[in-house]
Amino acid sequence: SRWLVPADGDPFPAELIAVDDQWNITVQRGASETGAPRPDAAPPAGATQVIAARDLAWWGSPVEPVARRGVTPTDRAWVLIAGGGLLVADVLAIKNDQLQLGSLTFGEFNLPRGAVQAVLFRPPSDPESRDQWLAKLGAASTTDALYVSNGDEFRGRIVGLDKKGVTFQSGGLTLPAVPADRVSALVLASADVRPAARTGITAWLGFTDGSRLLAERLTVEQGRLSAQVAGQAFQSRLARLCWIQPLGGRATYLSDLQPAGYRHVPYLSTDWNFQNDANVLARPLRVAGQSFAKGLGLHSRSRLTYALGAGYQRFQAEVALDDAAGLQGSAVCYVFADRELVYRSPTLRAGEKPQTVDVPLGEAQSLTLVVDFAEYGPIDDYVDVLNARLIAAPAK
Repeated sequence: SRWLVPADGDPFPAELIAVDDQWNITVQRGASETGAPRPDAAPPAGATQVIAARDLAWWGSPVEPVARRGVTPTDRAWVLIAGGGLLVADVLAIKNDQLQLGSLTFGEFNLPRGAVQAVLFRPPSDPESRDQWLAKLGAASTTDALYVSNGDEFRGRIVGLDKKGVTFQSGGLTLPAVPADRVSALVLASADVRPAARTGITAWLGFTDGSRLLAERLTVEQGRLSAQVAGQAFQSRLARLCWIQPLGGRATYLSDLQPAGYRHVPYLSTDWNFQNDANVLARPLRVAGQSFAKGLGLHSRSRLTYALGAGYQRFQAEVALDDAAGLQGSAVCYVFADRELVYRSPTLRAGEKPQTVDVPLGEAQSLTLVVDFAEYGPIDDYVDVLNARLIAAPAK
């Protein structure tokens, strides 16, 4: 069983059984691996329970895709979905403005080129190099781009991909096909790759091959799932789903809000901005080898403040140093509700597990996160405030 974290209450192991078209999630409770006694009100292990997605923080955890070479140069590519998401898939062809894809998770399917932001072929094994590629390919582009393994970059229009390679037009001319084993990446033109404004419940879905999709709809029945992502339908076996993290429910993530104020005090001259859903280096959030989709990246010394609307009853998060921090990194995190200190972390050090934050907000009108350095000054103080969220009161 994977762990289910509700918006309220204690986490518990749970096996996902079903999801209906109203985002009601049926799970079967598992036995606690810690042996801790369950609360008196909690159903026993083996009991079936229905929880609305709006009352769920998350179930399971995401996994990162593994960089593996396939049989052909276009196998096991990373396909970036416009507006967010990533698919691990073989790129079988690009023809008539459609990408023909295949994977063990989703079978063979087509995506219109407008639904795809970029394709990274043969991702490098080094995480830092992969992160650099993903940052480069994730930027909006008004033209197609072709990146070749020798470092060359061409701008124009991608006409197609087949066994001969990639056909590309530039300056009104169709160039000879570039062999697939020489193509590092493709970018498909998009005026704006920001995700559309969300209404109602959506949810991040994670799969065992490392694919991640932001779903507008999800149903699970009899061991099969169906998800709608950016208007496209995806089908898979339930066994390949490993993570659900709803958005738009009782948990409101700070990374989705505009802060009321931010200040960083440089130790010498380097100024650091905070990052949404990334570490302070603008790379994916990673702690102790685990990746996270939601959170904030901060550096010592910094102060980040949010105005609180009515209805929020708790602030929850996990704080830790990002895996990118060196061995000398050390920091302390504080949380203030208005001007009252409600949480102080122990000294955070690289490689340690996250510390849980769960504090009541009462009638507070503001929430402030403060990061300060500890033993070694500001060296490598890359603090992640993971899954930083405001919890609204339950619906009456």
